[in-house]
This record gives sequence, structure tokens and C-alpha cells, in this order.
Amino acid sequence: MYRRLMLGISLLLMVSIAHADLKNTLANNASPYLAMHGGDPVHWQEWNEQAVAAARKENKLLFVSIGYFACHWCHVMQRESYQDAAIATKLNRDFIPIKVDRELNPALDSRLIEFVERTRGYSGWPLNVFITPQGHPLLGIVYLPAKDFDALLTELNTLWQQNPQQLADDARLANEELQVPRGRQETTLQKGLAEKARKALRNETLSRADSFAGGFGNQSKFPSVPQLEAMLDVYADEQDSQVGDFLRLTLDNMSRLGLNDLIGGGFFRYTVDPQWRVPHFEKMLYDNALLARLYLRASKVLNETRYLKTARETLDFMLTSLRSPQGGMYASLSAIDDKQVEGGFYLWQVETLQQLLTAKEWLAVEKAWQISGGPTTEDGYLPIALREPAEVAAELGISEAGLEKSLQSARKKMFQQRSQRNLPVDNKRLAGWNGMALSAFAQAAQQTGDKTYQSAAREIRDYIVNTLWEHEQVIRARDGRGQPIGQATLEDYAYVAQGLVDWARYTDKAGDFSLAMQVIEQAWSRFYTRQGWRLTESSLLAMTSTEVMLADGPIPSASAVLVQASLDVLQHTDNADLRKRVMLAVAAGQEMLLAEPYWFASHAREAFRF
Repeated sequence: MYRRLMLGISLLLMVSIAHADLKNTLANNASPYLAMHGGDPVHWQEWNEQAVAAARKENKLLFVSIGYFACHWCHVMQRESYQDAAIATKLNRDFIPIKVDRELNPALDSRLIEFVERTRGYSGWPLNVFITPQGHPLLGIVYLPAKDFDALLTELNTLWQQNPQQLADDARLANEELQVPRGRQETTLQKGLAEKARKALRNETLSRADSFAGGFGNQSKFPSVPQLEAMLDVYADEQDSQVGDFLRLTLDNMSRLGLNDLIGGGFFRYTVDPQWRVPHFEKMLYDNALLARLYLRASKVLNETRYLKTARETLDFMLTSLRSPQGGMYASLSAIDDKQVEGGFYLWQVETLQQLLTAKEWLAVEKAWQISGGPTTEDGYLPIALREPAEVAAELGISEAGLEKSLQSARKKMFQQRSQRNLPVDNKRLAGWNGMALSAFAQAAQQTGDKTYQSAAREIRDYIVNTLWEHEQVIRARDGRGQPIGQATLEDYAYVAQGLVDWARYTDKAGDFSLAMQVIEQAWSRFYTRQGWRLTESSLLAMTSTEVMLADGPIPSASAVLVQASLDVLQHTDNADLRKRVMLAVAAGQEMLLAEPYWFASHAREAFRF
């Protein structure tokens, strides 16, 4: 009895000592998101082999919490839960707590987003997943209030202590079911694939469309760039008036209402309402690069000069607010200002505007930009252009030109004053996102002839090539000392490749096409097999299956982007092996594409080319 008691005490001491070795490792991290958790009482670890080994040694669940610097609810959960001493004690004692910057580990983020979506029906950030020591996701949640999160930690740990093997087996079996490949792979292209894909995409996309406000869905509204780009292709081919009307409605509302910053340019990530009026205030490089490109193309396809103006304003915002003096573009601007107010950087009080503007300017702003009635949020008004200029001008008894002059003057004053406010910046310069920015500026330079955009594109191209392309591999990002951080994925290779192809199409130089081809060949070699695509070359998760096609998300599918880039470069240089791979990849996913064209809109665009 005594020996068993002493053995038990010894084991408890060993666990205590092992756990005491863990401490918060995130202070001064190169990721601004991880660094902001460096002062939490939670013993945060980074996602690496050592953390997984600790979970296996102690037979504890990993608590993997994923977020990003600009995320509003990530800040809220940190304040409510991760800085709470009692919750931290439970996390430190009962779990191995892991913090992940989704922008440095996009493959992990994508896999766990998929797991949570398929098990809960929704997902988002902060993304919190409990994972078994064997690497199988067990339970996923998003934001929870502190009280609910605390109760979940207690309940889940109790279940794990009672029967860890049963939970581990359940997680393994569930994940094996989730990894069953979707769709039947084909090896040859169907006859009439382009027409079938175009018809299927048009019909399903319009069936999901909001005919009242534009866009898709009846709750929050996202830009849905992949679907809108594909519908522009449909309109360009068929001049379908219903498609054209939907595109104009959507593009107009996105540019003049709450998704777009009327004062400083640039788009927010999404709006919380279906009428595009109240945004979540983070601004991401990828959204703005993709939307600038979308509006550039829309100005040509729909023959609307106002879309070119929006594209220019978005590109100019990127140059003003996201450009790094060291080359490349920063990842994002926070939703939370330096006073911890969501959207505080963008919001206005009536008294402030009345003091700042002339009476004429104030009247124009009040009527044209909805600075009246109830404020956008409890912290102030966000300027949005709900009313048509002709209507406002008529009400004020002035010409539209006079109204525009007053608004431009007011905008300049508001921008200057707003520039004195402080807004935190996530200064990571990510390979894939800079590839998107390169595409946007290269296409803008080609379409407009503007030397400013040419210079910006060259600067981004040089940053990618000189800093993030090394020994025939893409580096996801580098820290302040020049050391690689994060894990380059298919996304990085695909978007860097597309950016380099767009730059080569602008310069029309053989050397630029050759460099793009090198990146493309590496991408196919690293991430594609006859079984399908993989997001990353290595993973600590047990769920590492390949996929026949990757669906679109907020950004176009990486597999579709790589196929598109490959088709583009093959127009300028021949490569029989690459051509064969492209044909096989397109053929393999035909069944999925035709069954779910909305979710594979970017792959539909490649099918249009056959």
C-alpha cells in the first residue's frame, strides 16, 4: 500500500515537473498576433513537434487556438478568457495550449476550418480545436463567452480523464470518415465541358444571389470574389443581361456602402448585415488585391468607368497603408484601434465633423453619406453612400458637380484628420498575398499605363524574387532578422506563380516567363499527385488526405490558380509534361465541378478555356 502511494505521488510529481517546464513562449514573437498573446497567463506553445510530443508524453489533449492580428473576436476572446487566471489555470493544467497565426500556417488553418465546418455547420475565427495526442481533431468551437468556455474545459477534461482511449478512437474514426475522397476522378475531358460548366455555374450562382442587395446570403456579406470573377467570365462570353444586372448591383453596393472605406479607400473583410452597411473593420491585403483586380476587369467587361475609379482607389490605399519601405506589402490593418475600439479609426462624431468642415461641406456629407439618425455603431458614424448623387443634389438645390466638389473637399479634410489617429498594422509580408498584390498592380499597369502601378508591381516582384524565392523554394515570410517563419504551402506557390505570370505578360520578357515556369514546376512537384492535391508538404495532423479539387474560400482555390497560371504560361512556352499534368488535373475534378459549381467557381473559369 505504501509503495503504491509513493509511486502515485512520484507520478504526480513527474507530471507536475513536466508541466512546470512549460511556459508562455510567445513574447517577442515575429508574428504580431502571437506576440500579443505573449503576456497571457496561458502557457502558450507554438505549433511544432515539441508541443505534440508533450501532449503524447502527458496524454493530454492539445488545445489549438487559431486567429490573426486583425480579427475582432480574437481580441475579445483573449481579453475575456485567455487573460483570465482561472481559465488559464485549467488550460495549463489539463491541456497543452497552442497558439497559431493562421496567416503563417494556412494549411493547418484550412484543415481545421474544414473539420469545424463539417462537424458544426459553421466556422470562423478565433478557431479553437481540441486535438488528440495522436493528431486527430476531436472537437471544434469558435468564439465562446468566458463562462461557457470555462464550463467546456471542465466537461471535456472530465470526459478525457474517464475514458481517453474511447475519445481517441472516436476522433480517429470520425476523421477517417471525413477524409473519404469526394467525387469520382476522370482521366479525359468531357465533350462540351466549357458549355456545361458555364451553364451550371450561371444557374447555381444566380439561385444563390441576393437580388435585392447583391452578393450572396441573407446574414453577413462577404465579397465572394471567386464567384464574381467567374460570373464576369460568363457575362463576357454571353452578354447575359440577368448576369450583368446582378454584377452591377453587387459591385455598386460593395463600393459605395459599408464594405468600402469612402474616406481612405480599401475594402473591409465583410459586413455583419446583408445590406452591406456595417463592416467588421479589419482590412486584409488579400481582399484588397483581389477586389482591385475584380474592379479593373469589371470596368472593361461591363464598360463602366466608375469601377476603374474604385480599382484605383483600392490600389492607392494599398500603396498608402500597406506598402513596406523594405519591399512588399503588409498583411493587414487591425479592426481594433489603439484605444481598443472596434472601427474607432474609421468612425466619426457629428460634433467633430461640424467643427472640421464648412457649413456647405457638412450639409453635403450629412445628406450624401448618412451622417444622421442613429450612428452606425455606438462609437460613431461610418460614411456610406446610400443615396444617389442626383437625389442628394436635387434636395440641396445644387448641381451634381457642385455636390461632388463639396464631398471631395470634405473627404480630403477627413482623411487628413483621420491620418493622425493610430491603427495597429500586422507587418508580416506573406508570399502568397504579395503574389496577389503583384497580379493586381501588374494588371493595373497593363490596363491603365500608369507608371505608379508599374513601379509598385516591380517593387513587389523584386521583393518576392530576392527575399522569398531561395534554392527553388518559396519562403512563406521572414522575420526581422531575415529568418524564415511559417510554412510555405500550395497557396504561396500558386499565387506567387500567378503574380509572376501576370508580371511576365506585362513585360513580355522571356526571362520573366522562365522564372514563373520554375515556380510553377516546383508547385506541381511538391503538391500534386495522381491522387490529388495536398495543401502542404508535411503535417503534424493525422488528417493529411489529398483532394481531387480544392474549393474556393474567401480567396480563389489554390489548385485552380495554379492551373490557370500554368495555362497562361503554356501560351508562351511549351512544356509537354506540364501540359499533361494540367489536363489530368482538370479532368479529375469534372464531376465535382459540375455538381457544385458555386464552390468551385475558380475551377469553372479554367474549364471555360477548353
